[in-house]
Amino acid sequence: MANDYFDNFTRLEKGTKARAESVNSLFDQVETGLDKLPSENALNRGTHNYKANTGAANAYAATLSHISVSYATGQEVDLLIDAADINTLAACTLDVSGIGGISIKYPGGSNPAIGDLVGTCKFRYSGTVWHFISTAVNQPAYAEEWATKAEDDLISTAAGGDGSTDYSSLHHAAKSSSSASAASGSAGAAASSASAASGSAGAAALSESAAAVSASDAAATADFDSHGILAPYKNLIIKNNTTNPTYQVDIDADKIIVEDSSSNRVSLSSVNLTADLNATAGINALDTGSKANSKWYHIWVIYNGTTTASLLSLSSTWAGVTKTNISGYTYAGYVGAIYNDSGGALEEIYQRGKNVLSELKLELNSGGLTTVTPITLEVPDTAKKAILGRAFVLNSTGGFSTCTTKLSSKSTGLIGIIEIGGGMADSESVRVGGIEIELITAQTIYYINNTASVGTYIGTSGWSY
Repeated sequence: MANDYFDNFTRLEKGTKARAESVNSLFDQVETGLDKLPSENALNRGTHNYKANTGAANAYAATLSHISVSYATGQEVDLLIDAADINTLAACTLDVSGIGGISIKYPGGSNPAIGDLVGTCKFRYSGTVWHFISTAVNQPAYAEEWATKAEDDLISTAAGGDGSTDYSSLHHAAKSSSSASAASGSAGAAASSASAASGSAGAAALSESAAAVSASDAAATADFDSHGILAPYKNLIIKNNTTNPTYQVDIDADKIIVEDSSSNRVSLSSVNLTADLNATAGINALDTGSKANSKWYHIWVIYNGTTTASLLSLSSTWAGVTKTNISGYTYAGYVGAIYNDSGGALEEIYQRGKNVLSELKLELNSGGLTTVTPITLEVPDTAKKAILGRAFVLNSTGGFSTCTTKLSSKSTGLIGIIEIGGGMADSESVRVGGIEIELITAQTIYYINNTASVGTYIGTSGWSY
């Protein structure tokens, strides 16, 4: 019976004289067939498909101990890739036993992320490409991503494992508690009785786990250019430079993940950057031109495959960033914004993760309208919430009266109402601080007084993304 190992096509007849050359030829054929098989030791230990890389970074190769003349669908190879050969490109190939280099892809069809191919990597041939199944080196990071990804963001394709994405555990926990959080915020606002509460509330707003990784993976290429969605980060801190606080801003993080327009991601470690508003346009400076006063500058971390840099731009989307002066920097991640005031000086901020503390700014001075009226806030248009460091109501009726102001995220329906005030004597006021309010309309909240004799004062002291 013919097979891949030995075909006894010339059978000996009974009584045939056995000649040495004929017998030896037959044994040679048997030996050739057995050479096609892995060794007994390799089979017993399960190492017959395990080989060290003999190629180079991005173009990997291995020769199996058993003979292969073509790839077979479902064929697997375990390849040991040294750190020196970690992939520096997203487009990589694998050549097994000299059959030919074939593209490496995630099961979903996308390229592996730069830096993902290292250690013992398992590949499975799909019939057209090598599917990158897993690597033990990256499993802790993937587990961390599943556990700590921000609630409204998707995990990466790599962490998904099968080319798909899903929401992390924080998503479901956060959504189930959103109603309770909203009620807690209203109760906290009503219970606040002095501006001193602003400091403690602001500090609480900034508290977060040191191991938390917030992210901006909305979906494939959409998350790369989403308006105001922060890049994935770990221990992100942004603040004015100590030496030159009026024109330089520092960006520090244990990790920031940047992405290109094809959804290829790179994890950047030990990020320590300074962006200079006065420097010539280019990396670690403006994307184009010279600084403009009374403008928000959006802060980006960019990467060209070798160098990590920062960038300041009037655009909060990567599509809107001018790239003439940053040729080759195709990877980017949005990390925040800072305001350049009317005098050409950066206003002071302290950002930890997605939460930002800023200088107190009076946004409404003695507002007295009894119709729903917008208040424009000095926060970036990418902010999702504003922190009201000052909110107080003053009774100007000339006698004891019930005086209230309602603050809302929306002009109709008064969604997310925060009510301040109550019964008070003439010239008496009720003050609160440290209130967080959702921004449904960018940079805008709404107020309405119950009487024209109420004076309303609103000031912001921060925001969150």
